[in-house]
Amino acid sequence: MNFGIKFLGNHAIIKINAKLTQEERRRLARLYVQLNISEIGGNLTRIEGCMHRDTYLNSFRFDYKMAIKRSKIAYMQEHIKDMEKEKEMFNATCLMGEL
Repeated sequence: MNFGIKFLGNHAIIKINAKLTQEERRRLARLYVQLNISEIGGNLTRIEGCMHRDTYLNSFRFDYKMAIKRSKIAYMQEHIKDMEKEKEMFNATCLMGEL
């Protein structure tokens, strides 16, 4: 099977990659023990396995989308902190140059 989600009868076959934080990866692994959820490098997560169609439609789909959104927020907050530090260093360098 290629990557994606495929429905066979009452089951959803899942094989997807997503950029998730370690916290979100652990949370999904705790909630969906029937899935193999592992880091494959560079904060990229592979999610593979099979679950009942209703479980996918009623809970996993929502939890997966929320995990992606929370991970994006965490990455952006980290990026903003890095940019603020960079700005502080730049301002400090400019002030030293004026003295």
